[in-house]
Amino acid sequence: EVALRVPSAVIDGYAFAGGEIQGSWRWLDYREGYRAGILELKRALLHKGDGSVLVSGSMQPGGALDMLVAADRMRLQDLEGIGNRFKGLRGLLGASGSIKGVLSAPRVNLDVALTDIGYGKRGLGDARLYARLTDKRDPWIAEAATWQDEPGVSDRPCQQGRRGFALGTWPQD
Repeated sequence: EVALRVPSAVIDGYAFAGGEIQGSWRWLDYREGYRAGILELKRALLHKGDGSVLVSGSMQPGGALDMLVAADRMRLQDLEGIGNRFKGLRGLLGASGSIKGVLSAPRVNLDVALTDIGYGKRGLGDARLYARLTDKRDPWIAEAATWQDEPGVSDRPCQQGRRGFALGTWPQD
């Protein structure tokens, strides 16, 4: 069992000020690194201003992920890549979703709510969107590579984006 306080953290360029992690790690074979371990996250909570991000779930051997994520009251102007590029932007971000796939290629599905959005002195209202971090092996994407010009194809969710991603040639990260 592990219970840690996190005074600060930077994860992939996103800074957090405070939090806590509760869970457990069991190594089945240390020579295989994380691929031969089991991580159970009861709670990984990180704070950013008045907002927070909460992750819970597990990572099984091979790096297989089965986690839930929630973000609440994240100020747009405090988010790296947004606040520093759009100086007059304001609003709150909330999100909930799942993290699947494997550690080396995670698949994230998010339902995102933006509230009280404004730019400068102008109020812009609220917005809702769905975001997906995926790869070509995701069945949701791979299915699009098989589509022919048949009735109903154009009615499928994110039809053009999925097909473009499935059939496109993309540089390696």
